[in-house]
Amino acid sequence: MSLDDSWFLVGRLPGCALSLEHPSVSRHHAVLHGADAAGFYVYDLGSTHGTFLNKARVPPRTYCRVRVGHGLRFGVVLYEMKSGNI
Repeated sequence: MSLDDSWFLVGRLPGCALSLEHPSVSRHHAVLHGADAAGFYVYDLGSTHGTFLNKARVPPRTYCRVRVGHGLRFGVVLYEMKSGNI
């Protein structure tokens, strides 16, 4: 995946751009919205087990800025943002 695309769906279903096969991840869990090279936004879709940014729960249906080096957790699955990866 690259930031050239405008958004990525995160979830448990195989059709998601970031597919995470874990029962704590909702079928359609969150959206990663590309902003610029410095970072992007995460948007929780009302997931059951939540989306966390640096250990703080992202409020459902709210955009939160994510930068390189931040930790994202979808349910219990941790995903660390590094330069060039989504």
